[in-house]
Formats: sequence, C-alpha cells, structure tokens
Amino acid sequence: MGEAERAAAEEAARNEAERAAAKEAARIEAERAPAEKAARIEAERVAAEEPGAAAAPAPAMTAAEAEEAEALEALAWRLWPDRTATSLDVRDQNLGDIGAKALARALEDNNVLTILDLRANQITKEGAKALARALKDNNTLTTLYLINNSIGDEGAEALASALDQNNTLKELFLYTNKIGDEGAKAFAGALGQNSTLQYLSLSENRIGDRGAEALRGCGNTTCTIYLGGGRNVRGGRNV
Repeated sequence: MGEAERAAAEEAARNEAERAAAKEAARIEAERAPAEKAARIEAERVAAEEPGAAAAPAPAMTAAEAEEAEALEALAWRLWPDRTATSLDVRDQNLGDIGAKALARALEDNNVLTILDLRANQITKEGAKALARALKDNNTLTTLYLINNSIGDEGAEALASALDQNNTLKELFLYTNKIGDEGAKAFAGALGQNSTLQYLSLSENRIGDRGAEALRGCGNTTCTIYLGGGRNVRGGRNV
C-alpha cells in the first residue's frame, strides 16, 4: 500500500471512529431515565416554591449521565486532539448537536483556543445552548464561526445571554441560521451591555424590520452588525 493510500485509510478509520462515538453518545442521551429526570425537576420546583428555602444542592450524576459525559469527552478528544492549538477547524463534519456538546464541554476548561470553526455541521438550538454555557466560563476564545447551521431564535437567545458574562469574544459569525426577530432582539439587549464583541454577522437569516430596528437602537458603538441588504449597523446607523 502506497503512502497516499495508507493516509487515506487512516483518515477513513478516524472518521468512522468519530461517527461511532457520536452514535454512542446519542444512544446514551436517548436512554436517560425519564423518571429520574422528572423527579429532579419536581424536587427543584418544590424547593423554589417554598418561601425562604435554600437552594437545593446539585443532584448527583446518574450512571447514565456519567456514561454520557464519558462518551462526550472521548468524542471531544477525537475531534480536538491537540489542546495546545490556538485554532480548531472542524467545518463540514456533520457533527450535529452531539459534536457541539462534546466540544463545548472541552471548551469550558480550555484556556488556549482562540478560534473555533463549526460552520456547516447541522447544529441546532441544543448545540448552541451547550456552546453558550461554555462561553460563560471560557476566557480565551475570540472568534466563533457557526455559519450555515440551524440554531434558530432559541439558539441565538442562548448565545446572546452568554455575552452578558463573556468578555473575550470579539467576532461571532451566525449567517444562515434561521434566526428571526426574536433572536435579533436578544442580541440587541446583550449588546447594550457588552463592549467586547466587535463584529456580529447575522445576514442570510429571517430578521425583519423589527429585529433590525432593535439592533439599530441597542446603543452599542463598538460592534459592527452585518445584516446584509444595506441594513448593516454600527453605532445606531446603517454602515
């Protein structure tokens, strides 16, 4: 077998291992015991309704959750083997929400990576929510590409919420993500407080006049918001 054929075979084997790990993580998540989850939710609800009640301690991880966490960590190492790298490009890998969750877990504890490219990976609101949680803890990532996914308004709202706590992200690329006016308004609210983000790309989405107007009036003077169609905004003005 020639060198090129050997390299191709190794790449195919790695891809197959990653797909298998993703399927296993998905299976574990699907098999979570619904009764245990319902019990925890009910306990939290009861505690919240009791006047003066102290916050309930975080529930111990179930065996299924521990197994899922282990599978996600294994997948993250396959996707991101070099944790000293400052950039990670895993575009167009069909990672889905499982892959996004795996990388989000790893991102929470990483203090080296500055650029993460996740474009065209079939990531939905669930993957975006996981990444948003990671952004609240991460303090090194400066550029995130989520182009050509399907995070929608809920995913956009989660990422906007992360900007309330994140003070390192400078560029966020979200065009072609099925984001509408509600997602745009969430970013408008976040940008009213955030002064770190310098560029937000929201073109090729479903943002109408209400969303554009909210972004125009957010009061942020440091972030250029790219909406396309001559509606790009900076400092309350079209640019």
